[in-house]
Amino acid sequence: MLIGTDRLKPANSDLFGFPGEVVKVEGQIELPVLIGEPPCQSVAMVNFLVVRAKSAYNAILGRPGQNLLRAVPSAYHQKMKFSTPGGEGEVRGDQPQSRQCYAAALKGKNASESLPIELFDLRDEAQITVN
Repeated sequence: MLIGTDRLKPANSDLFGFPGEVVKVEGQIELPVLIGEPPCQSVAMVNFLVVRAKSAYNAILGRPGQNLLRAVPSAYHQKMKFSTPGGEGEVRGDQPQSRQCYAAALKGKNASESLPIELFDLRDEAQITVN
């Protein structure tokens, strides 16, 4: 992201289970995050942990950042809604981009480490019968 390491603050923690092992945290950095479109935008200063790990993502917005933005995510809908002074904002995901990121994250891993998401059909799993 072309941000100098001189902006990193110390972080005394490691990530566990991120790529299946312990990942050493190099530091943390506070960055502004702007979501939404005018007039329904929200901005917050979010702390990110910095790691050296192969990833298809530049940044991952975790629960603390979502809470600062007053955001409610839905993985199923690939959408995040949030409150703003201008009304309810919304950020939508991109299914083809999500698949590309997932495929990129799996490069170099064996088949037992992957989850073939295209094989799952959960549409009938949550059917409710009303009598």
